[in-house]
Amino acid sequence: LSDPVPGSPGRDRIGSPLRFATREQPAPAPALGAHTREVLRRIGLSDEEIGELEAQGIVKSASEGL
Repeated sequence: LSDPVPGSPGRDRIGSPLRFATREQPAPAPALGAHTREVLRRIGLSDEEIGELEAQGIVKSASEGL
C-alpha cells in the first residue's frame, strides 16, 4: 500500500492480507509533530516556553515544517 506523506515522495507500508467488506479503512496517522504543542500545553508549558524549546531545536512541531 502507498501511504502519502505531505512533503515527501511517499512511502510503502505492508497491508493486511485480510479484507472485511463492512470495515472502513483507518485514517492515516497524523503528521510528525502534529500534536507537539497540544501535548506540551497539557503538561503546563506556555506558548513562550514551547517557542523557546523549538528555537533551541529541542522539540519540533508540524507548524515548523518538519
